[in-house]
Amino acid sequence: PGAAAQERPSVRPSSTPPAADTATTPAPAPVPTPAPAVVTAEAAADKARCISSDSGLFTSRGKELFDSDMKGCSTPCWGRDACTSRCVANIGYSERCSRCFGGLSSCTAGNCMWQCMGGENQGCRDCAKNNCRPSFEACTGFNTEDGTA
Repeated sequence: PGAAAQERPSVRPSSTPPAADTATTPAPAPVPTPAPAVVTAEAAADKARCISSDSGLFTSRGKELFDSDMKGCSTPCWGRDACTSRCVANIGYSERCSRCFGGLSSCTAGNCMWQCMGGENQGCRDCAKNNCRPSFEACTGFNTEDGTA
């Protein structure tokens, strides 16, 4: 009984990384794209989402604060509807009315992302005004141009 040759496990050279095991490596999850807010017939019929206290708040804060309120809530929320709605409700708007602000934010994120990518600029404002503010105004009954309710 001479010394039997022992089998050695194969060893990869350290300079060659191990091949990825594609059978067990999950693919990265796709990044969701926000859908643009769409005003449905139900939303249009439910125009009176904002109550008199909301109208008073909008009128007292005026157009000057509308843009800063929207930016202050939608930017940290990345335009997400529910997050923006909660933030606007903290300003003092009713829950139902604040949903209109959330819709405006998600509409702007979904329709004007490229125009607004570099921050607030005329292209971004024009895109939101043309694509999203009509739905917001129908939802709230507010006039964003002159700051009246």
